[in-house]
Amino acid sequence: MAGADPQEDEIDDIGTGLDGRIVTFYSYKGGTGRSMALANVAWLLALRGKRVLVMDWDLEAPGIHRFFHPFLSDPALVETDGVLEYVGGLASLAAHQPKDTDWTKMPEAFFDEHANILSYARPLTFPDFPEGGQLDFIPAGRQDRTYPERLSLFQFVTFYERLGGRRFMEASKRSGFEGNTTMSCWTAGPG
Repeated sequence: MAGADPQEDEIDDIGTGLDGRIVTFYSYKGGTGRSMALANVAWLLALRGKRVLVMDWDLEAPGIHRFFHPFLSDPALVETDGVLEYVGGLASLAAHQPKDTDWTKMPEAFFDEHANILSYARPLTFPDFPEGGQLDFIPAGRQDRTYPERLSLFQFVTFYERLGGRRFMEASKRSGFEGNTTMSCWTAGPG
């Protein structure tokens, strides 16, 4: 149903085929203001009563958390798992399956059971969002001293192409994006 506000119509008409919206802020280089723009747009949507999930997929230079730190229970993210731990857990699960597993023939229910990305979402503690307004955040990963090493050792291509990663990511969409405006921040990223 179209609202009275033309800007609201534009926000509501970003179609994905899911009951939710996916908006990606992407750039080939850092320092362009992408994270700040994403944080501001996400905040404004939550202030308009939208459920918003922000994911920091800029794994090599995560930074969205800096805009949200006053509202996070772990502002430095030294104890908060995120995207890297999520895909790492899925890769570990997949690696423990029989080596000859044909991921294209695995039932969708298998992926749906294990790909609940919302378990990594952390709510921002801001009491003044209107009814229905909510902003949750999934950081790039736990920002402890081991983060750079864990990131450099993760085999993204192997996970995606040989360990069912493509199917896990599709299941992630189904689990995390339903009913949310989901916003993610990317750079060219790890390869």
